[in-house]
Amino acid sequence: MALSPDNRTCVNPCKTNNGGCSHTCQGGNKGKAVCTCPYNLALSGDGKTCVTPCSLYNESCSHMCQNSDKGMTVCACPSELVLSGDSKTCVTPCKLNNGGCSHQCSESRNGTVACGCPRNLTMGKDNQSCVTPCILNNGHCSHSCTSDNTGTVICKCPMNLVLAQNSKTCVSPCTLDHGGCSHYCLNTAEGKPRCTCPSNLVLGKDDKTCGADINECQKTPCSPNATCTDTMGSFYCSCRAGFHGNGFTCTEEKPTDIRSLSCGCRLRLEVDGYKPGPLLYELPTLVYGKVNTWIKGSDGSYSKLADKYPQLKRKRVSVHTRSVPIIHECFGVYQKCSVDCKMLARLAIAENTLLTTVSSTDYFGNLVKKTVGQVMCDHANSLLPPPGKRVTAYYYPDTRCGTQELNAHVLTYRLCCGRFSLNGIGQVTFWNQRCDQRIDVDKLIVG
Repeated sequence: MALSPDNRTCVNPCKTNNGGCSHTCQGGNKGKAVCTCPYNLALSGDGKTCVTPCSLYNESCSHMCQNSDKGMTVCACPSELVLSGDSKTCVTPCKLNNGGCSHQCSESRNGTVACGCPRNLTMGKDNQSCVTPCILNNGHCSHSCTSDNTGTVICKCPMNLVLAQNSKTCVSPCTLDHGGCSHYCLNTAEGKPRCTCPSNLVLGKDDKTCGADINECQKTPCSPNATCTDTMGSFYCSCRAGFHGNGFTCTEEKPTDIRSLSCGCRLRLEVDGYKPGPLLYELPTLVYGKVNTWIKGSDGSYSKLADKYPQLKRKRVSVHTRSVPIIHECFGVYQKCSVDCKMLARLAIAENTLLTTVSSTDYFGNLVKKTVGQVMCDHANSLLPPPGKRVTAYYYPDTRCGTQELNAHVLTYRLCCGRFSLNGIGQVTFWNQRCDQRIDVDKLIVG
């Protein structure tokens, strides 16, 4: 309550002129009127007048202020601007979180945001995020998708497929223009079409067109020493037996060719066990080509085996095929040399052959002529009384095929050698040609 003007009566301060309030007056402490406002208005600075909130706080908004139903102020912006995070300041849309764009942001006059992307990226489905072109529908590629630094999509295919004309879809090679084939097209694992023809036609040089076969052998394309074989759409040349080459150039086989393999033969005394006995005589060296066999003379000359020993009957192994690795040819040398050395040994120990004289040295180192039989006894250098020792044929193949000397055959011939003393020389070994028990030394044939 408050004292009236006559200082006698206590009265309600709100009774007089509504306490000076523009709206609601309430009696307060110490008899003073307290002005209040409806919920959608605010009390001005005079403590009496109720005004809209924006009348008091408009200066806090950067642009426009709007009164709310609850007596609060709400800042607003023109259509081309947006309210920032402080809820007071109006800014352009791109300055607020880059307009929601992941990369580039641009604005229109009406405040609409348009997001953009660098040239190597493309706009995503949300129209805000920039992504690589292959992320959207795999770049429209049917299989593999990559992109370059300009954002251009590059579609790729598995090895067995090719890219169609739309540069997006992978298809089998034969799908595109029938693979370019005139008749049949086959898809390959490499992704290349392979053209084939009906049985009555052949594939042309372009590997695509089928046409009638031409007998190329009629033009004699091969070497004179080769055979030409016509095939459907082609031909091949093969060197005749005794020649080697590619069929277009054929060279006659020679014993000195790099692929010719040699095999040595020799005679040894039979001993117990498998070790070779003493060396008696070196037989001719055999040289094997693919077709021919040669004999190498002591002077380094060569002659064909058939010419040198026409009486030699051998069980020969079939001729090697072309381009066989040398390790396989060695098997043939082992087989043939074993047979040939046995036959040469039988010829060498025939009586008329053992009587053949060859160059040798005497006990004083002089060059003399001796029979083969005497040379064998000289090499044996031991007493071999009747019935003597059997002779064994050995062979040793080309060093490219190994170094081991192998037993070819134990012959039935027995070598008998005697010994006697000569003044000024000592013990002399002689060949007992007929393996006689009693020898007339004066009638010995010692070469």
